[in-house]
Amino acid sequence: VLIEGGTVTMEAGDDGIHSESGLFITGADTSVTVTGSQEGLEGNHIVITGGTIGVMAEDDGMNAAGESDQEIVITGGNMKVNAAGDGIDSNGSIYMSDGELILSGPINDGNGTIDYVNKFIMTGGILAGSGSSGMLQTISSESSQYVISYTQDTGITAGTEITLAEKSGDSLISFTVDKESRAIVISTPQLQEGTEYQLAIGSETVTVTAEAGSDMSEGPG
Repeated sequence: VLIEGGTVTMEAGDDGIHSESGLFITGADTSVTVTGSQEGLEGNHIVITGGTIGVMAEDDGMNAAGESDQEIVITGGNMKVNAAGDGIDSNGSIYMSDGELILSGPINDGNGTIDYVNKFIMTGGILAGSGSSGMLQTISSESSQYVISYTQDTGITAGTEITLAEKSGDSLISFTVDKESRAIVISTPQLQEGTEYQLAIGSETVTVTAEAGSDMSEGPG
């Protein structure tokens, strides 16, 4: 499946867009919106190089299904995913080098905002995710970017604004939590390993530290 330009809007009782092999979305002016689905975007290989993408899914938002050699590659685009299952899920690996990916993941601990088996290598772009904490994964240690991972026992209420800022007050990213969440994951190019940042969760502010990714894997959900 190749979507290269134009505007596509759909609602599906099953997958929004499904490919048995590759699913490619490209072009700065491309707009893809899945207003309802079981799984939003699914293919053995998903490659996104540009465009504006919005996904609502009752299961996984983006899913590279199949064997362990499947992958999701993101080199551009502005993506917002709201999924009751995994926000982004690869039975193989995930690679991200540019673009902006905002993930609203599951409430239940049987799924995760990010789910991969092999690795998630991030060398550029902006990643911000919220969701449950039971299967929490971040990016892999091979990534050249660093990551903020924050969890709390009490849920973060849907509609809460999250802002990550440097101690000087300069904002790095702001986004809104779409559903009750217990975990926040953020990676931006500005993060420096071991440096402290201010994470504002509504009216509350906590100090968090950027770290290298980890290689923990909970397996596919």
